[in-house]
Amino acid sequence: MSDEAYKGGGMKTWILADVIEQLKLGYRALFLIESEHYLELTRALVNELVKSLGRENLKVAYAFHPWAQGSKDRMRDILGEFAGEVVDIDYSHSDRYLGMTVDGMILDCVDDFRPTYIARLVDTVRGGGFVVLYSDSFSSQAKLYKSTITRNGVVDSYFEDRFLRLAEKTKGLYLVKGEETSFVPFTEPPKATEWVRWKGVEVTRDQLKVIQESGFLFHSDEPRVYLVTSPRGRGKSAVAGLIAGNLARSRDNFRVIVTSNTLINSQEVMRFSLSFKDAVVRKTKDGLVKAVRYGSSLIEWLPPEMAVYSTGDLLVIDEFASIQGDVMEELLRRWKKVVMLSTTFGYEGSGKAFLKLLKRLKQTHLVKHVTMEEPVRYPANDPVERFFNDAFLLKFGDSTYPLPPGVVELKRDELAKNEGLLRSVYSVLFTAHYRNSPDDLMFLLDMSFQRVLAFSDEEGVEGVAEMVYEGGLSSDEVERIVKGEENLGHLIPHRLIRYLGEVEFAQFRGLRVMRIAVREEKQGHGIGSKLLERAELLARNEGLDWLGSSFIADYQVIKFWLKNGFRPVHLASRANQDLGGFSVVVLKPLSPKVEDLVKDLSVRLKEKIVLTSHQVYYKLSPLVIALLLKSTEPLSWKVELSPRDVQKVKEYLNGYLPYNAVADSVHKLFLSSLSRELKVSDHELAVLTARVLQGRSWSQTAQALGLGGSRNAEKAFREALQSLLNTLIS
Repeated sequence: MSDEAYKGGGMKTWILADVIEQLKLGYRALFLIESEHYLELTRALVNELVKSLGRENLKVAYAFHPWAQGSKDRMRDILGEFAGEVVDIDYSHSDRYLGMTVDGMILDCVDDFRPTYIARLVDTVRGGGFVVLYSDSFSSQAKLYKSTITRNGVVDSYFEDRFLRLAEKTKGLYLVKGEETSFVPFTEPPKATEWVRWKGVEVTRDQLKVIQESGFLFHSDEPRVYLVTSPRGRGKSAVAGLIAGNLARSRDNFRVIVTSNTLINSQEVMRFSLSFKDAVVRKTKDGLVKAVRYGSSLIEWLPPEMAVYSTGDLLVIDEFASIQGDVMEELLRRWKKVVMLSTTFGYEGSGKAFLKLLKRLKQTHLVKHVTMEEPVRYPANDPVERFFNDAFLLKFGDSTYPLPPGVVELKRDELAKNEGLLRSVYSVLFTAHYRNSPDDLMFLLDMSFQRVLAFSDEEGVEGVAEMVYEGGLSSDEVERIVKGEENLGHLIPHRLIRYLGEVEFAQFRGLRVMRIAVREEKQGHGIGSKLLERAELLARNEGLDWLGSSFIADYQVIKFWLKNGFRPVHLASRANQDLGGFSVVVLKPLSPKVEDLVKDLSVRLKEKIVLTSHQVYYKLSPLVIALLLKSTEPLSWKVELSPRDVQKVKEYLNGYLPYNAVADSVHKLFLSSLSRELKVSDHELAVLTARVLQGRSWSQTAQALGLGGSRNAEKAFREALQSLLNTLIS
């Protein structure tokens, strides 16, 4: 259904009436305005909506980049007549508002159109509320995030074109595109949510199930984790608050710590924890709930770094995927009873990182994992949620798609036009990668300096590799990197120039494998290797100098790259805050000059690990360090091992001397072994690394390698040391 172009910013009465009817049914309404007259259109629209809703104390959020030229003026212009509560949100800090609920959300997309920001903020809008996105052009190259995937002034707009194409076909979405206006009302009967009463509080059947199964936490004194995941709007934070509040009011001297990146993130947890009689609340000056007391029991929010050192009976971690990895590890080491909450479908952290965390959890805690599906913020068939699930591919249905068997190269224009193929390819990347966000979809579709490969068998697409061209930098680009500027489009050259001083590497051109993923059930079948073989063939045919990748250092992942002929050349000195680990760079030389450089970098990497593991890499897995030591070139300097050193080591192995009395000789023996090929196993080298290079205690060594206690750790160490000694004196 279409309407005439706007006249003076007006809105056709019949369209407004249909929108209000949609809102009265409990649905949300989405308005997309792409027009050179965006300011007057958005101002008129917001004023009409606020008037028609007729509610007092409306709470509206306005998101923008407040430092961008003209952005504050636009906000004042659009909200000049609005008398309710306004929450102004800096896009860069949008993750801090995940616990908020508003009646309306206005997204200024003039300066930026970043999918992750949009996905986060749209989901804060309650049923019966509205979302407005406005811009002169959603696909403009001037967008801030778009600039990160632009090279030499070239970038595509397949993502944005698909976004608007889907919007035109979706009921319940109001679209202004240039001079055309379209809207098809969404009036399907809402899928009713069934509510029940629990201890005087209205909850859904889904929430009641989560509450009832939470008793698992206290069935015994052993460490237990209760993991609750769901899409947004399902009430998982609310149910965590109810669980915490019920425990606090029914027990004496019971202490609950709630933690998240910011207090506002956990407001739903804290607010619902005071749902019972006799709750005493403590708030901040801004009116945020900071603590709740029931008699002698306390529920208190603390930032993660303080929660690590706090004590209590229960820890609630809200949106755990957004917390720094090493802090999460420490929280789980120190707390025995933990409730963990996370949003699924990509923009808070799902994929392989979640699966790895779950695997680690099961080694130290009993784990119960429950999921929630029934929405509480809006009806189950809400058109806005349905649209963004499709537009940002936050959920997948049947994602198989037939392709010729083997490895094929895919064109991005084909992906953008073929929805079945796009879903099939993206589902592999989504489920198999460490951390996902809707930004990844924009990267896949819009970034012109990439190649995409897919492996398919009779069941459909099973593996995908995304590769980007890097290198061949100008002297100006090199100078900017040397001065400390980022160059995200050339990650590997940036790392080698900035941190290793390898300015010469700038001239070499290569392909970086940005993402490579294989469906979990098909991993270990050689699919990833086949993709890399084709990537290498492409690179060689184009006369490139190297093939490489950068990823979070993980034992199995490094083994995969080593098996395929790649060599580690750089290990980051600081952990990646988002992914919770140290990134490693691997290269496969395709030209003689890069071959020589890789050998040199390999030696330097081993030296760096040997000299800094007790400080820089103290928290890195000893097994990862051991693998890196085995896969790098021998040390360029030798440590002389005297006969007395060998004798002292033997006396320790025979039980005549304690370890501390021979630690110096063991260290010399270990360093001496690194100047030649290592012939001990990875696990033997790992226990030696933990004790000798990292300086871990016996108990810490046992914990890091799952050896079950100090005595077992020293036993494994003696066996590894004996193997090492045998290789040196044989």
